[in-house]
Amino acid sequence: MSNTDIHSIDLNNLVTLDENRVKEIFDHDYQNKFIKVFLTDVDFFSNVFDIIVLKYFDDYQKLLLDAILKFYAKNHAVPDFEDLKRYIRTIEKNDLRKDQLIGLIDRIKNDTIVKSEKDIKDTALIFFKKRALANALYEMASLWDKDNFEGMAAPLTNALKAGEKKQSGLDYEKDIDSTLDDDIRNVIKIMEGIDEEIDGGVAAGEFVVILAPTGGGKSMVLVAMAANALTQGKKVLYISLELGKKYIAKRFHACFNKINLKELKYFPDAIKEKTKEIFSIPNSKLKIEYFPTRRLTVPKLKSYIESLERTEGFKPDILFLDYADIMNASGYDKEHRLALQILYQDLRGMSGELGIPCISASQTNRSSAKLERITIENVAESWAKLAEADLVLGIGRGETAEKDQYNQPITLKQLNKATVGFLKNRMGSDGFYKMFNLNTANVSMDIEKKDQVSIPNNLVKNNEKNNIKNFTDRDSKESINEILAKQIQKQL
Repeated sequence: MSNTDIHSIDLNNLVTLDENRVKEIFDHDYQNKFIKVFLTDVDFFSNVFDIIVLKYFDDYQKLLLDAILKFYAKNHAVPDFEDLKRYIRTIEKNDLRKDQLIGLIDRIKNDTIVKSEKDIKDTALIFFKKRALANALYEMASLWDKDNFEGMAAPLTNALKAGEKKQSGLDYEKDIDSTLDDDIRNVIKIMEGIDEEIDGGVAAGEFVVILAPTGGGKSMVLVAMAANALTQGKKVLYISLELGKKYIAKRFHACFNKINLKELKYFPDAIKEKTKEIFSIPNSKLKIEYFPTRRLTVPKLKSYIESLERTEGFKPDILFLDYADIMNASGYDKEHRLALQILYQDLRGMSGELGIPCISASQTNRSSAKLERITIENVAESWAKLAEADLVLGIGRGETAEKDQYNQPITLKQLNKATVGFLKNRMGSDGFYKMFNLNTANVSMDIEKKDQVSIPNNLVKNNEKNNIKNFTDRDSKESINEILAKQIQKQL
């Protein structure tokens, strides 16, 4: 189609032409057959009840459909023919109209459908969906006029989904076999030492928050986890709100190759070879995107993810968001901590809608930079936001009990180590800590093995390695949910 043809399109004329076609097809006989299929096919009813265009029907058929929809809204069930007649007798005050409607119900019930039910359903779906799309285009034009370009995606997305199969929930009795499947969550492994504590990994709709102070390695941990997902043949989307796309890519180079970030330029051939190896794994794919700090909203993020599937066929298996606290929460509430809580709720909701896990990070307060172990009490801003998370991990790299040769505390950061605290865990136990190796120079992270030496010789006073504690402290249990509840109440 030429540009001239595109600019000459008149939406009002298109809608008028379409509705003239409706008048030809939606004759008296078709309307009755549609209503019969509508009442007797529960799945079809579920797909179209909210997009029916009543004005396409004659007076009595329109009244009957309106009664069916009201019955459904009141009783949350599709009426059968006898239910519908009883309902008409209850709500219709005009005796003549009541008799006409009861007679129409009997004729529809006894009508033999010669034309295939599929043709009846397909025809209705086409016209109802086109009307939904036309309404969406009118709404988009209004948003265009108001310069609300971000809001234009939602009406079109909803219209395109019109008539699709609706969620029907899980029937506990009928679906019991599916609930006994060992792989019910279809998990993605994120890191050895963490996966076994969260029932194997993260799953669709789950929301994970990594807590750490400034410079605590939040982004490095996200990259290390994303790299693990890629090695399992997963499609990974990494969103950065601080560093540019190419710099994030360099972190992946360092992580895959165990080469320090400062030395990457010396090993281009090795990096290219390793990249080929990683992405030779079936389905493995990495997409990195950058949005400026405080510019990205949840609707914009969701729209971007959906556009990737439409335009590039890229549907992520897992999302890494670096990081949620610096998204745009200004539209939620004037008070920043409440706005953050709602933003986290929306992120979790988005993960559920898209069917992907989301892993993000959050800042702890300044005092936590010196701590060996991060706790829930070290959260900066809103405590309530953590109520939305399925898993909260605290990354501690602060001072240990050991001193160096100058009698200064040795930090875990100096040792390329970190304690990982399981502060909240809906998939297993919480309130304990594990020791990990975390080297931010080459973005590597792995669980510390029991036979590893914890501290280099040059940092240990009197070479007393045996005095250094190895953390797999599963006895330091805390009532995490109680702490969360108390702190949220304090803020409210």
